Amino acid sequence: MKSFIKWPLLLLAFVPLVVDPSVFFPYITGKSLIIRGLVSLAAILFFAYLAANKTYRDEITERAKKVFKNPIVISTFVFFLIYIVSAFFATDTFRAIYGNIERAEGLLGMIYFFGFFALSALIFEKKDWITFFKLTLLTGGILFVHEIVQFSQGTFRPSSQTGNPIYLAAYFLFVIFSGIAVIGEAKKKNSVFWQVFSWTLMPISVLGMFITETRGVIIGLVAGIMVLLFYFLWKGREISLFGKVSLKKASIAVLLLIVLFSGVFYLTRSANFWQKIPGFDRLAKLSANDATFETRKIAFGVGLKAIRPDNNGLEKFLVGWGPENFSIAYNKYYDPRYYEFEQSWFDRSHNKLMDVFVMHGLLGLLAYLSIWIFFFYGVLWRKRISWENIGLLFFGMAYFTQNLFVFDSVSTFIPFFVMLGYAVYESGFSDKSEETISLKSSEKHPWFIVSLSGIVATILALCFVALFMIPYFQMRGALDLWRSGSMDQVMKTSSYLTPYTYAQENIRTYFLNQMTRYIGKGETANNLFSQAVAAMAELVEREPYNPRYLIMISNAYSLLAQATNKWEFFTTAEEYNKKALELAPERQDVRLQSAFTLAQEGKFDDAIKVAKDTIALDPKVADAHYSLAVILSAGGGNYKDVYNELEAAFNSSGFTRAGQPSLIQEYEKILSQSLANHDKDVLIGTAKRLQQLVPEQKNQLSEIIDSAQKGTWSSIKLIKK
Repeated sequence: MKSFIKWPLLLLAFVPLVVDPSVFFPYITGKSLIIRGLVSLAAILFFAYLAANKTYRDEITERAKKVFKNPIVISTFVFFLIYIVSAFFATDTFRAIYGNIERAEGLLGMIYFFGFFALSALIFEKKDWITFFKLTLLTGGILFVHEIVQFSQGTFRPSSQTGNPIYLAAYFLFVIFSGIAVIGEAKKKNSVFWQVFSWTLMPISVLGMFITETRGVIIGLVAGIMVLLFYFLWKGREISLFGKVSLKKASIAVLLLIVLFSGVFYLTRSANFWQKIPGFDRLAKLSANDATFETRKIAFGVGLKAIRPDNNGLEKFLVGWGPENFSIAYNKYYDPRYYEFEQSWFDRSHNKLMDVFVMHGLLGLLAYLSIWIFFFYGVLWRKRISWENIGLLFFGMAYFTQNLFVFDSVSTFIPFFVMLGYAVYESGFSDKSEETISLKSSEKHPWFIVSLSGIVATILALCFVALFMIPYFQMRGALDLWRSGSMDQVMKTSSYLTPYTYAQENIRTYFLNQMTRYIGKGETANNLFSQAVAAMAELVEREPYNPRYLIMISNAYSLLAQATNKWEFFTTAEEYNKKALELAPERQDVRLQSAFTLAQEGKFDDAIKVAKDTIALDPKVADAHYSLAVILSAGGGNYKDVYNELEAAFNSSGFTRAGQPSLIQEYEKILSQSLANHDKDVLIGTAKRLQQLVPEQKNQLSEIIDSAQKGTWSSIKLIKK
């Protein structure tokens, strides 16, 4: 029976392979559902056997006394308690507690990861940890094969079955850790197969990391190797590798080689040779001016503003904004410079420490750091070097380092808690026979543990069935309707809009996006569109903290106004724009949405003012100049002003509209107007720009340029389509 309890937890080693295309976020949702289901099953089995078997109760009681005295366990559960507090004091408590589909975290999501940690620490023996690591090696091998298939098909930065190259690269670090742990045990048991298999998977994992071209994880890999080398310098004097060469001397040699290689790479990083090697090509481009580096730096600064007590009070400084509330803080203190490099919406800072600081405050950050401090202290101050210590030290440093550039996911949380659980085992039970644990009968503590395990198992099971399975089937049902392509089927969407679950965020936004295509195509389509708008309006009434959804509704009401000629819908659109601006007052796309709504109403002076004020936030943002140009053009503004704004957009960073038909149409309009006014400079500049945008018309445009330069205006014939 004991093995039946463990196997649900052991099967979590295969989680990275799970993909469920029937729901939103196929690479996340299926994995999170499997994790929650298996942990719930293990908790139920654990409770049942604990209640039924007295010997097992005594064994677990004695083990619990030791486990829950471990500083790693104590600090982890202190962090979890702060996690709970920050969730209930969150700005958006609904998301803080339930999380969202994309991240599968929140308080209720994280309960399962902490549950895995507690159960594994209590019931796993050495053979169970090694089994988990062996299964991880198998998983890593499958992921690598799939990655190679994707790479051979031309996929840039393949992600295999994790859905994100960052997650895949981080998981390969765990595969290396697993290989080290398995080698140590295989040597003791003279298992040649597992030694060979582990040694094979480790370099393959390194190759897999480089193929993903994830610089943060590659830096983590180097950090893990470097800390091991210094560890060997410290404790490897008496260990001989071969002949008279000690581990310490070998480490010195490897360190010198790394320093030499790093120097050569730095000096030759611009050479074409490095551009042909995956991983090194992106490392060669790494600099203080790199767009990725700039966005991370800006996000870090925004996070500091959000957590300052003089900005938001002592409560948020101490316990944070709450789980899954980072985006609320980020939008409020958004730095307009960010839009120069990236237009996406951040819900993480891409720095784990800053994420913890913003979402869980100073107390959460200190608790989280204490986990790592006790972890490294426990590993470094053990007297002897062992394969177990080597693996823990490598993965701990590599994982901590890479998390300074990214964040956790469902594919990496299990490795993190496995690392902690294995460290707890190694510090308290390694090399000790389980039979040495005292099995004295005690009815006081065992029944407390039975009761507690029963409560936890009940909570996990009920949450899984009532809070996760219902939204799961809502997603599947709604997507099946929409993928059918039948309007009759889509009309049944309302049956999936209740009850209100944490999946409604995705269901309702997807519904509205789908219906946008049908607006104005008949009464049935218009009614469905109105239903989708109403569903989104209810969403933002329940969760009024996401400016993206307010913008979506604003745009929807603008479309309704144009489709139905009911101009009062524009007033409603403006109201939603104002609410969005309150949440993200300095985000350019929020401001520009407001400007376009005003322009659609014919309020061009107001729209132009908003667009110009947006440009003033950061004149280097291309979209702001482009938007002003379009609004000026639609409002009958001077063609020279339109031309100047379009050129400013082209000369700004992050311009992404070069291939859009609307841009070409604007330049063609300017070409006609500049010809009518015999404006040689604008005409020639516009014609040259159109040569770039429409290369097939280069010869005709060259004739226009030549005629303008000669002043023979009457000979100019505009290109007719």
